[in-house]
Amino acid sequence: MHVYVASLGSNSVGGFSVSATGTLTPIVGSPFATSGTEGFGDDIAINAAGTFVYVQDLVNIYAYSVSSTSGALTLVQTVTGPSDVGGLALDPHGTYLYAVGPVTNSILAFGINAFTGQLTPAGSSPMVEQNGAYAISVSPTGQFAYTIENNNDLVSYVVDNGKFTPTGNVYGQVFGEKIGIDPSGSVVHVPQACSNCPSGVYNVVNEFSIGSTGALTKIAGSPAAAGTTPWGIAFTTQ
Repeated sequence: MHVYVASLGSNSVGGFSVSATGTLTPIVGSPFATSGTEGFGDDIAINAAGTFVYVQDLVNIYAYSVSSTSGALTLVQTVTGPSDVGGLALDPHGTYLYAVGPVTNSILAFGINAFTGQLTPAGSSPMVEQNGAYAISVSPTGQFAYTIENNNDLVSYVVDNGKFTPTGNVYGQVFGEKIGIDPSGSVVHVPQACSNCPSGVYNVVNEFSIGSTGALTKIAGSPAAAGTTPWGIAFTTQ
């Protein structure tokens, strides 16, 4: 098992092997360089098989293959992505990579070569808010996707063959940089860390249930109190 980390401004990706006790050991050759000079944003995506890693910086998306023995990364491709720091999400079937940015008004789709991990532009879908997006997350089935657009609006989409169609309500005052979907695909969680949010609400996690059409409904009692400055979110299957 391996862990990969993209650091802001590093122009490289750190790689670690994970022991049975959870201890991290740097992989030989880590950190692994990119072909860019723009410094990374804050998103990285790994396919379910653990064979490809994708990282986004202020300009580009970098595709790496993963050594099946050591976990070392080899840069296989650099493609132009959305401008500025945004977000990445992988189709769980390994068919598409999706990318958004705060100054790009479309959700970009890239087809993934199953053998090399290389990306091919596969079109784009207009965002609902048309004022950029900071995060994107795809449901475990790949059928639905969620974004944070216009700085604070949670938007829902149905996804079909790399195309995004809006569904359900848009929820404002959701100031999140990351979106988490539980492994069952039934709940969306958005941590809200900013202390200067116009709503005055921070250090919480917003919670929404996912309906059969992908539309969201705010859960009673949401948001839930969280620790200081909750920024990222991840789930276990236990």
